Amino acid sequence: MRKIWAIVKKDRYDRFANELLDVLMRSWDENTRLVINEVIRQIKGEQVFSRTELDMIIEALKIRLGEAFANEVAQPLYETHLSTYIEGVKDVLQVTPTLQQIDHRAIAALQNHNIYWVHSFFDRQLADRVTRIGQTIIAEGLSRSKAGKIFESALSNELQQFSWRYWEGFANHVVTRSRELGHVDAYVQAGVEYYQVKAVLDLRTTEICRQMHGRVFHVSQAVELKNKLLNAQNPEEVKQIAPWMRADQVTGKPTSKLPNGLALPPYHFNCRTRTVKAKIPPKIAEIDLTAAGAGKLLKDSLSYVVNNQEQLSVKELKKLVTRVQGAGWDNMQAHFNKHKDEEFTQWKSVEEMNAQLMDLIRRGGRDIYLQLYLSKEPRIIFTDNRLFLSIDPVRNKIKTIFSLKRETIKALQSRNSKYILMKKGKTINKQLLWISKKLKNGSLRHL
Repeated sequence: MRKIWAIVKKDRYDRFANELLDVLMRSWDENTRLVINEVIRQIKGEQVFSRTELDMIIEALKIRLGEAFANEVAQPLYETHLSTYIEGVKDVLQVTPTLQQIDHRAIAALQNHNIYWVHSFFDRQLADRVTRIGQTIIAEGLSRSKAGKIFESALSNELQQFSWRYWEGFANHVVTRSRELGHVDAYVQAGVEYYQVKAVLDLRTTEICRQMHGRVFHVSQAVELKNKLLNAQNPEEVKQIAPWMRADQVTGKPTSKLPNGLALPPYHFNCRTRTVKAKIPPKIAEIDLTAAGAGKLLKDSLSYVVNNQEQLSVKELKKLVTRVQGAGWDNMQAHFNKHKDEEFTQWKSVEEMNAQLMDLIRRGGRDIYLQLYLSKEPRIIFTDNRLFLSIDPVRNKIKTIFSLKRETIKALQSRNSKYILMKKGKTINKQLLWISKKLKNGSLRHL
């Protein structure tokens, strides 16, 4: 079903991962079946199960699920590395690479690192579990025949399920790392300067990938990271070079301040995040906001700032505020009529409401924030102790007015104001990235 779904989605990388997973699971199942038969055959009888039998079982499992298993899947693993790397190059160059364009040293390094995780999986993940089962059997004084049934059940059920989940994540990891090293080489060959991290945004997306989504890196950072990975002496050194970090370790940090180990995915086990070519938009200070096409440039520039969690300077914020001082809302009267009996009871007319809103913008409010809903356009947020005003600086339109009376936002959907004003706040269904901090000393209060 997984392979069929990958074909339906027409995702080459899902197909590679599922094909590798299929090989891993078939081989693992077969070797598990063989070792179960071997163990059961050797520990028949009503004698008390002892440490000697336990050591024998552990040794048999190590051989069958370690060396034998690794030897069986080595070639399919190599083919996955190579195929995925080639597709990664094709993503960028749009042509199949020649032998000279393939970094065979990279393929070999990937194979060496990942075959280690295949070979050592039983030792690292299962040996202690099996040992604890055996120790419990010994402590209870069970017979060898009863011990055999317990081991058969454990290896066929809970330990098998655990193993399958691991191999699924492992297959995705192999594909992600191979694809991204292919991307790096292709970026260099194509003369690409910058690339962007793109997460798959759905219910399965981890917080670390949400924090990395949209960030832009210089290709030289990826080249540096790739070289370090390939020069690593062992897989444990790879983990030190490109550590998997928690979301709270990168939240609020500009991309320029992140460790170079985050320049490429994967960012965690079973990671689906990718990279794509990118360009750096002009800085806000360089944009003529009165010129034709300024809105598109401004949108790209603001999105870049938010994605990379940078902080706007006071000068840049002043320029944006100057632009939105003339912001309007075509159906302001309709909005006023809709909400006048709710939160806007302090205003007698739409004219009075407009006047106070414009005053809030001209004063700069107490706080000004830059907000970006994922996959949507940026907003400039003005707040004081009563109001929360959202303006689209690209179209120069007021988008939303909230009341903060009783710490509740009552327009659109009730929401405690702390969720809006916190630096890591959440809206109805998206996390907001608050980039600019409170303006020091009221520097925008009297624009």
